[in-house]
Amino acid sequence: MAALIFLTSFLVYGIGSYAVLDPMIAFWLAAIMCSGWLALQAGTSRAKLGWFGLLGLACGMGFMTKGFLALALPVLCLLPWAIRQKRIAEVFTYGLAVTLPACLLISFPWVLAIARREPDFWHYFFWVEHIQRFAGQDAQHKAPFWYYLPVLIGGTLPWLALLPGSLRRAWNERRHNRATLYLLAWAVLPLLFFSLAKGKLPTYILPCFAPLSILMARHAALVSKPDDGIFKLNGWINLLFGGSCALAVMLFLAPWGVLAQPLYGPGESGKALLAGLAFLSWGAVGALSLRSPAQRWHWAAACPLGLVLLFGLALPERIVDAKQPQPFIRAFEPEIAASRYILSNNVGLAAGLAWELRRDDIVLFDEQGELTYGLSYPDTGTRFVAHGDFPSWLTTHRREGDVALLLLLPADDNVVPASLPTADGVEHRGRYMLLRYRQRP
Repeated sequence: MAALIFLTSFLVYGIGSYAVLDPMIAFWLAAIMCSGWLALQAGTSRAKLGWFGLLGLACGMGFMTKGFLALALPVLCLLPWAIRQKRIAEVFTYGLAVTLPACLLISFPWVLAIARREPDFWHYFFWVEHIQRFAGQDAQHKAPFWYYLPVLIGGTLPWLALLPGSLRRAWNERRHNRATLYLLAWAVLPLLFFSLAKGKLPTYILPCFAPLSILMARHAALVSKPDDGIFKLNGWINLLFGGSCALAVMLFLAPWGVLAQPLYGPGESGKALLAGLAFLSWGAVGALSLRSPAQRWHWAAACPLGLVLLFGLALPERIVDAKQPQPFIRAFEPEIAASRYILSNNVGLAAGLAWELRRDDIVLFDEQGELTYGLSYPDTGTRFVAHGDFPSWLTTHRREGDVALLLLLPADDNVVPASLPTADGVEHRGRYMLLRYRQRP
């Protein structure tokens, strides 16, 4: 049941199919915490050595996936539990003797290889990518402390009604149930940790959902009465959520909606109907579970099914044109691919160009983004062109061939920046614009 709740939770369902590192680090953190629990429950020294060794290997893999976060979070969760259970000496003994060597065994060759190749990398990786992103005034994706509260609430749909009771039960049992205390620490402490950080993204709290799913499944199995109102409440939440979203699509977001600029364009009535149907199926599953909530509460797992099956077909062109560069690139691929030089003002757009065109010579224009560190090396001087330098750069380089400049424009902006040289051809769709400069001797 816990696995089912985890896999169908809204945040997990969404991020699990998205090409980011967060699902992978969530996997290694789950492996770390499960190995730690099995190590602490092992009855023999041989078993403890095995599980603490596996814990170290998982830490090493997590470290190589997303850095020191894979080491900080387990320590944050394990130490309070070990102190509470008066087993801190055991954790430190086996941690230093077994876990640390295992972690170094799998990760140290990689650490040394990078240090030999780029001596300054570890300074940048530790101070900029960890310390500054956590507490720096210039941290990316700044958000208030309470940012993750709505993310957690929305992310646990379609099981939201189980969340408050499961946390309350875990808190009440923390003194006499060490397994519950372990899960509670695993779920809550990382949430507090990320809430204190200045930079926040919804994907960061994905590791909290594995323990939350176990707590929610356990709470559902231990409710005081078979017909407990919690299951009826969960059905109503899903019915209201699905129905409200379907109404919002039909009344506001569809081409015939009351908004002055609805999300769906004039020719996207079919997409709007599919989006309404997807949310309507969510509400319908919630309504069906209300007919016998104590027996059918687990039907909530089917709530996101319609949304997932229809999401790709129902995606509005406005979102595609703003968030997905591949269709734009493919539409003008012959012109772009034939260019001697290709520039982009956005790292994500540049990555899309490199992927679609199978080229590794994309030049960044105006914005360096997350590639600032790499572009600081002397041998990357030709891979970035500042806005003010572009006219002179263009005069020199268009002698060698055509130049294509792809821009990600600000929202609701479809005008060629006046500071750019006049292009020989302009293509525009959504937030993407292609400026073509023909070869000139």
